[in-house]
Amino acid sequence: MVAGNPIPCVLGAEGHVTCGYRTRGSEIEGLQTVLVRAIDKAGNAAEAQTELSLDFTAPQVTFTRQPPALSQQRSALFEFQSDESARFSCALDGAAPVPCLSSASYEGLADGEHRFSLAARDEVGNATTLEAVFVVDATVPETLLDEAPPALTNQNPVTFRFSSDDASASFECSADSAPFAGCSSPLELSLREGTHTFAVRAVDPAGNVDATAATASFTVDLSAPRTAFAPVPDTGAPSRTIAFSADDPAATFECALDHGLFSPCSSPFPLTGLSDGEKLFSVRASDPA
Repeated sequence: MVAGNPIPCVLGAEGHVTCGYRTRGSEIEGLQTVLVRAIDKAGNAAEAQTELSLDFTAPQVTFTRQPPALSQQRSALFEFQSDESARFSCALDGAAPVPCLSSASYEGLADGEHRFSLAARDEVGNATTLEAVFVVDATVPETLLDEAPPALTNQNPVTFRFSSDDASASFECSADSAPFAGCSSPLELSLREGTHTFAVRAVDPAGNVDATAATASFTVDLSAPRTAFAPVPDTGAPSRTIAFSADDPAATFECALDHGLFSPCSSPFPLTGLSDGEKLFSVRASDPA
């Protein structure tokens, strides 16, 4: 009799008795008393008892270490434990389960989703399973600088446009060797006159950073050149030469007479066939920016 339930027994060879018992679902876990009564043909009876431990609860398994949901590593390490003595088996991506102790490690994982399955079975056969899903992304994104100022510009602010071959990537930017900081495209920067550098790099959600940032170097020139005339003697002659200069040695000139159209010119500029009367000679300078 177990937990108040009678069980059948069979007398075997050499006087051994075998009793079979199938749980009925109403038993309580823990120690139960097993009572055995033997009765011979004459009606004489004898009893003996012992204790039987009933266990219907599957082991509780937890991961103590596992990869993050999104990992930039091509390796994975799992560590796990059970609240009771159990045998473990491990499998990755649908492969056949193999025995494992308290950890399992994998190398050379491809980019993409992976599924780790852990099964635990206690000493009486109660079993449980646990799964972990994670994504490997070990590919570094590429950064493209789609638009940047020309090598010499008179625009301020200046505009940059950039992109990546990884649509999920975000960006970090640096101007003039400053620390990289988050940014987005398009980006406008207001800069002082002078030479500048700009760098942008892509960062994907797994933390992979483009080690070869896209860069641009350029000069901002916001100052118009100033033009000056050399002294022009008033001789009254119908022909004369006018000399002029600019404070920017790289400047070029355009000239006009009496409100006419400006056209390229250089100094000194000859004027011939002038008619009588007041004349207006204009010159303007343009720098390479």
